[in-house]
Amino acid sequence: MTFMAVRPAPLAQELFVNGHPLVTIPAAREGRYIGRFPIPADEIAKLTRITVRAAADEKHRGKFNVGPIWLEYHGQKIYDLRFAVFERQSLGYGTPGDKPECNWYFAMP
Repeated sequence: MTFMAVRPAPLAQELFVNGHPLVTIPAAREGRYIGRFPIPADEIAKLTRITVRAAADEKHRGKFNVGPIWLEYHGQKIYDLRFAVFERQSLGYGTPGDKPECNWYFAMP
């Protein structure tokens, strides 16, 4: 999975695969950031769910954008077909209506 930050995020971000923790990305990364995270083979299913969650932090509040997210499988990029390939999701805490997490679903070949 590839992750990119184009500006510092005010909150840490937690990534999950099918509900299981994969990695935590600390807050306040500066500049453009692309992360590639290997997913254990036993976590890959026909329908694989990736969740990005803003880590709950009472001292820090804010929003950040996440995306695009894709899985690379045998050299092929796989996207959640519900979103445009380049679409980003806004996550965070601080104002009513904010969503602290978003799910992406990938139909694996």
